[in-house]
Amino acid sequence: MSQARGLAVAIGVVATILLVWIVNPWVAVPDSLSGFVTGAFWILSIALVVVLYLDARRDPESGTVEIEGPAFTRFLFSNSRAGIVWLPIRLFLGFTWLEASDAAHNVLAFARLGEGDTLPLVCVLNLSPVPREDAVVLAPVKDKASGWRLRAIL
Repeated sequence: MSQARGLAVAIGVVATILLVWIVNPWVAVPDSLSGFVTGAFWILSIALVVVLYLDARRDPESGTVEIEGPAFTRFLFSNSRAGIVWLPIRLFLGFTWLEASDAAHNVLAFARLGEGDTLPLVCVLNLSPVPREDAVVLAPVKDKASGWRLRAIL
């Protein structure tokens, strides 16, 4: 064990003893020592964080941190079969229909809205074999003066 780790263990043990003494309901800290014990605990806690930080900076692999999460969380975020869980969320958050009722022309249009000033992703689908040069869809467009407004696109 390195010298810094030994110092961190000693500081941690003393800070733990002081914390147990402060919060223990069976043994009360005398009123004359209460402020001193509380202050000593916080000073030791901060010193522990500083010592651990300085020790971690010396480690060449300190820049990479891998935290193993619960198995269910790993399944949700890294397994492709969990996509069925994320599909409704990805579809309906930030999703808006621009044209969903143009059955006469077989045209569908939707937009995926971003956050802030990001431009929306607009998708217009012509589901018929006939070209629709005259199709008009209203899409959200960012206007400097008035914010978001609808604009006709082809």
